[in-house]
Amino acid sequence: MARPRPSLCINGVLPHHLLLEVFGCLPLTDAFRCRSVCKLWLSCLDRDHKTLKQVVEGSSNGLLLCSPNDYSRRLYYICNPLTKQWLALPRSPPRRRHHYVQVGFICDPFYHVQYDGEDGSVTLNDRFGVKVVRLPFFLGNEEGSPIEMEVEIFSSQTGCWTTSTVMLPKRLRFDEYNPQIAIPHNGRLYWFVEPCDILIYDLSKNEFLLESHELPSFAMRSFFYWNRQLVEFKGFSLCQGSFWVGQTEKWLLRVFNLRNGEWFLTHDVHILHDMYCSSSLARQSVQRSYAGIEFRSMHPVDPNVAYLSVDGEILECDFRNRTIKVEAEIENYGQDSLQLVYWFNVLTFPLPLWPTPLPRLPAT
Repeated sequence: MARPRPSLCINGVLPHHLLLEVFGCLPLTDAFRCRSVCKLWLSCLDRDHKTLKQVVEGSSNGLLLCSPNDYSRRLYYICNPLTKQWLALPRSPPRRRHHYVQVGFICDPFYHVQYDGEDGSVTLNDRFGVKVVRLPFFLGNEEGSPIEMEVEIFSSQTGCWTTSTVMLPKRLRFDEYNPQIAIPHNGRLYWFVEPCDILIYDLSKNEFLLESHELPSFAMRSFFYWNRQLVEFKGFSLCQGSFWVGQTEKWLLRVFNLRNGEWFLTHDVHILHDMYCSSSLARQSVQRSYAGIEFRSMHPVDPNVAYLSVDGEILECDFRNRTIKVEAEIENYGQDSLQLVYWFNVLTFPLPLWPTPLPRLPAT
């Protein structure tokens, strides 16, 4: 008598990331019904489940790179908020050391626009794809000599992770509690490294470059006991093809622009004295805060607009018109006396003329 064939469960056949990709293609009503199948499906589909709280790791050409808010940071998703589509990537390889990593995300343009006088033509990019880069927080050695470092790269063209060894110019250290957002620009990834240097990773050449810059002459310093310490630069961002950073001390704001290899002071204002709050909500937000403001980002197109944070709100600062307005706020902020908000990074999200589709991964 033939032995009965054991029943196959889809949870044991499909990898977790493929199961999530199937759920992402379902209509909302069908996905809601799937929540009652089993606990695994419930955990995958429940937006309020603790394992699905996502951290946005990067933004490029209308797509976002997200990862679950956990220790490993090995599972990543690419999503388009406009089209409501998302794609789960294969898990990255486990690291034997340096579990905390810096992540960079870059997406090629989906199309190219060529102008001939008043007429223009649009051609699709045959080499469209995305790449994700992972590198450890602690980089280099104490002596400052060049060292080898392993970098993990995911490419949508191959559909898998690869590990390559590159040379780093000298010792660098990122803050593991305040990870920096890598800025993609012209096929490269840029990280801001204290005090005011820029780490560049060229994906096509698979090499690191370090741009060292002198401190701006008008950089703010604060008194800490008997020492004068440099006020931290924040809000590393890209506007009109050049990089910007800012310093804040209580209500003082200074914004610097990198031009021809030097940081230049571009905006220098006192929020309470020099700026006008365009609404009562903005006025209350500024006046009730004891900690002051924090510089978060420049506008991606307008060099006269910056974004600041104060308590639970994001403010838009218009240097041209000298106005402040509330751009976004956390719902029900302040009702709980124990509620705290930790602003690490604010991502700009410029929208292309056409929505960027998700890349297609090779069949495995």
